[in-house]
Amino acid sequence: MAAPPTITALPAFPVRGEAQATFAAAANATVAAYPDMVTETNALATWSEDTAADVVVDAAAAAASEVGATAAMTEAIVVAGTYTVINQGSWAVAPTTRNDGSALQVGDLYYNSVSEKMQIWSA
Repeated sequence: MAAPPTITALPAFPVRGEAQATFAAAANATVAAYPDMVTETNALATWSEDTAADVVVDAAAAAASEVGATAAMTEAIVVAGTYTVINQGSWAVAPTTRNDGSALQVGDLYYNSVSEKMQIWSA
């Protein structure tokens, strides 16, 4: 993102009670600076509007990323939950039921701690 345009400081304003020549010179310098100040102020306003538009676009992209990340997280939770159900853990002999007491299903996994191999229940 580009840096914002700057607005040049105005010269010292004239002060009542100054000598007429000093007052007039300060007044003329101040008035002469106004057109540049208007141009610089307009440039800053344009930059602000453009930056605000960029922020809106970035916010929409962030929201879309959040939706994608939430979907991926949900999928990971489902996969992890499924794996937890089918993986019966480590056993020295083949289990006869799932860890929750229900019947083993074809495809359930367990690690045989004697043979040190992952086994798949096939009925």
